[in-house]
Amino acid sequence: MSPEYSISYAIPWVILAVIYLILTIREYATELHIKFGLVSSIIFLLFFGLRGFVGWDYANYYPSYIYDAQSLFAPDSFSTKMEALEWDRGYSVYMLICKTFFPDYHVFVFFSTLIDTVLLYIFLKKHSLNISLGFLLFIIFSSILEIDTLRNIKSLLICLLAIDHIINRNFIKFIVLVSIASTFHYSAILFLPTYFFVHKRIPQTILYFVFIIGNFFYFFSGFVFINFFEKISIYLSGIFLEKSEIYIQSGSYDIRHTLSFGFIERTITWILLLITNKKIYEKRVWATVFINFTVIYLSCYFLLANNEVILTRIGLLFSFSYWIIYPMIFEIVNEYKIRIFRAGVIIYFVVYCLIRSGIKTSIMDKYENIIFNTSDYEYKMIETSAARENHNKTMLN
Repeated sequence: MSPEYSISYAIPWVILAVIYLILTIREYATELHIKFGLVSSIIFLLFFGLRGFVGWDYANYYPSYIYDAQSLFAPDSFSTKMEALEWDRGYSVYMLICKTFFPDYHVFVFFSTLIDTVLLYIFLKKHSLNISLGFLLFIIFSSILEIDTLRNIKSLLICLLAIDHIINRNFIKFIVLVSIASTFHYSAILFLPTYFFVHKRIPQTILYFVFIIGNFFYFFSGFVFINFFEKISIYLSGIFLEKSEIYIQSGSYDIRHTLSFGFIERTITWILLLITNKKIYEKRVWATVFINFTVIYLSCYFLLANNEVILTRIGLLFSFSYWIIYPMIFEIVNEYKIRIFRAGVIIYFVVYCLIRSGIKTSIMDKYENIIFNTSDYEYKMIETSAARENHNKTMLN
């Protein structure tokens, strides 16, 4: 039986990060964005699409797909088939369609990853200055979306298609796409209000103010925002009320935070954004949308640090901003004449990527590829049982 923690679990993730760092450098050097974007897409598809039982949530998705999902041609009525699945309705329909053509769970995962890869490539090709870097940022900051949150990633990628309609101010197309996304995961609803403000440039003084207030909340009063969230939750109903109660009760509001690895990263990102946002805006007015989404993402960390569940869910939803804004930050940083500053930013980023990859030492991060070394579902559940039990105890405490 494998140990719960081992540095060897991080090796595939570090190798993957190094590969994407090389592709990023090569793409910057040659400016062959399409070529390296396609190479990045293929590597992404093979790594994530051919994974075995990695992460946490296969414990829910595997039995649901194998035992609960039915072919559309099965004798039961469509409503009966839908009732057997506990997922959001759009994702349930998607699962039934996939089960009709792909009875095997691993084929389902590969096909789902193929769809995600195509949508991600389309999004990055349109908005990112370096597609390979965009994929790297996804892996460093958002890989849990592809590994564990199979519904969230579909919902998010559909919402990302709607961002063009924020920029072009087409509310009808925007709301149609967000409505479709919400059938895959209800969290897509959080995108609706962003239509009305993320296209507007935030004054520099307000950015500084938000940064200072965010730090205050992080260190002293993070629970205040959760209390506010708890009060407005009484106006919710159905699944929204049920989920909000679960998330609120999972928090630890008496914690006072100190300096941490995550805090340092987000603080550096805040500072880089404060330094570069004016020039980013001058080069591309539409980039205001991604600047503002980055502010939302960073603010979520400071305000929701006391509740890991809410922070993970909402934070991941807006983590896409990093995929786009960091290449823009690097573009501006590269124009600075102070070589030490330029070199410092690049070294920091490379080291951070390697560290983030290197800390994937939990048994839950252990990578398996179905072609070479996959384990069966029952064995993996036994192998990870201690980690799951310890995690549940931590959440309860």
